Amino acid sequence: MLNTNYNQQRRCQREKGRESNSLPTRFVLILTNKCNLKCNFCFQDRKGLPNAMSDTDWISFIRKIPENSHITLTGGEPLVYKNFFEIFAEASKKHTLNIISNGVMLTEEHIELFLSEPALKVLSISIDTIGNTNRDVPPFKYQSMKEILHLIQSKRKKSKNRNIILDAKTVVTEENIPDLFEIFRHCINELNMDTHSFQFLKGSDVQHSDRMFTFEDIFSNGTPYIYQNTKELVIQFEKVREYCSSKNAVSYTHPPWFDFCDDKQDYKKVVETEINKFKFSANRYLPCGSPWESAHVNADGKLFPCLAVDFGDVRDYKSLADLYESPNAQKFRQVIFTEGSVNACNRCGYLELKNP
Repeated sequence: MLNTNYNQQRRCQREKGRESNSLPTRFVLILTNKCNLKCNFCFQDRKGLPNAMSDTDWISFIRKIPENSHITLTGGEPLVYKNFFEIFAEASKKHTLNIISNGVMLTEEHIELFLSEPALKVLSISIDTIGNTNRDVPPFKYQSMKEILHLIQSKRKKSKNRNIILDAKTVVTEENIPDLFEIFRHCINELNMDTHSFQFLKGSDVQHSDRMFTFEDIFSNGTPYIYQNTKELVIQFEKVREYCSSKNAVSYTHPPWFDFCDDKQDYKKVVETEINKFKFSANRYLPCGSPWESAHVNADGKLFPCLAVDFGDVRDYKSLADLYESPNAQKFRQVIFTEGSVNACNRCGYLELKNP
């Protein structure tokens, strides 16, 4: 099953960027590593940083980004950031955007803003259990979030941003495996989300981290969580597949190794040979183009690609082109260009199998 148009566009950009050795066109801004929740499966430190980016720093960096790029606002929880509205306004002037949030802090003020700005393409909300009980979200706050989501849906057809996509993301944990189908159905039927994806726990601490690692760490084998209740996982995914077929619903997985439109795919085999693989084998995957398509900027200004290797502080460079001339940036992209991927890429959501 093809992924969303947005993901297909990013895939094409990765391929073109790798071939031309170009600068990224998508920038993930980690506005803060703080969060209003304390999820036990979260990989971020959630501590205050001594050299955090200021509003002026973020605005200055956004103005360095080439026009018509795509910006992701995330965290931590991006709505925790004190002056979120100012950053949103600057980012939406010359770029398209998406936001990744736990949804708890959404207000009508946010909704009015989002529906007035066509540059915002996707609002993603994390739904890991019905009620997000595993995130310790009080029932009244979850109900408030549901009402806000329904408010968006009722207003968007008459708004400037009528095409905004509401997206639900479910992290697959050992605890919620028995309920994955019901969570999916809840997102589609009760929350009325437009898209949904199941996201597996990452295979290395180096991936998309809010703390930097050494260059040598990208070659080390990570310690990916090995899912135990795989039999139930397969049962749940088979239910999702049947529902997608009968109700014309759509769900994806991250990594994209499961296809709910393929009635012959052996989910048990995918779990055992791909998801639950402890040791990484780069030759099983297509060469990765992510370092040419996207970049992350941490809350302390450090720019890094998919893996948390510090390319430099964005405040120390006049332009992105200068930053990408830094030793780490040059060395990292050369390694990925030559090797295709490295051990720290295990279970990365952007890897594609050679023979799916």
